[in-house]
Amino acid sequence: MINVLQFLRSDRLHGVLFVVAGTAACLAVSVLAHYLLFFREDVNPFRQSLISAILVPIVLGVPLFSAITLATRKIARLKQQLNRAVSLDSLTSTLNSTAFATFVEDFSKRERRGIRTGGALVVLDADGLKAINKSFGHEWGNEALRIIASAIRSSVRLGDIVGRISGNEFAVFLPGASVENAKDVTERIRRAVTGVVFEPEGNPVTLTISGGVAFFEHPVAFDKLIMAADHQLDEAKLSGGDRIEYDAAPVSQVTGSAGLH
Repeated sequence: MINVLQFLRSDRLHGVLFVVAGTAACLAVSVLAHYLLFFREDVNPFRQSLISAILVPIVLGVPLFSAITLATRKIARLKQQLNRAVSLDSLTSTLNSTAFATFVEDFSKRERRGIRTGGALVVLDADGLKAINKSFGHEWGNEALRIIASAIRSSVRLGDIVGRISGNEFAVFLPGASVENAKDVTERIRRAVTGVVFEPEGNPVTLTISGGVAFFEHPVAFDKLIMAADHQLDEAKLSGGDRIEYDAAPVSQVTGSAGLH
């Protein structure tokens, strides 16, 4: 991201130099063409004007528009890289908390525009990560998070969204998911995490996750969904971890989650 920003700042100077150099080149080509054409007695004025009208735009336009096209494509690529860098968590390459929350809120608002919405929000917590950090160091803790993130991404459906919302927590948004869909996906995630190979300093360690799932049928604020899913996550942790807890009753925007008591 720093390299992209540095390029964008330096590119302003390059742009100014390009304009100055391009203007000077255009002027030089135009003067040269007119000098060669209008100081020849064997070419009549009409033919001189015709040749000038055709030759000068071709000589100037082809390289100029080629340069503009290349520069436009380069800027588009840089903007795409910048947007990606701003939206992604640098450690796990999942969406960061802000981008994830924005996506969920935008999806939830679609029903107000006459589009049917609904789905599930899953909050997942890496079990035992503090013990890994304490025993092997934070680099191995970070590696565990990367492995878990990869297992989550490989287990979700096409169109599902994965984000890292805090240090040890991930969230998965399942648009349009039913209770059965959500159970299938989350159990697939749990099994995938448990099945990965993780051997810090040559010591085999089994990674596990706990999760909570909240469902919604109508537009609901993101914090309402997170609160309901967190409540189910707490239940999973209290039950010993390595499990997913659900509340099939949908979250209500007015009264809060039906699972909160």
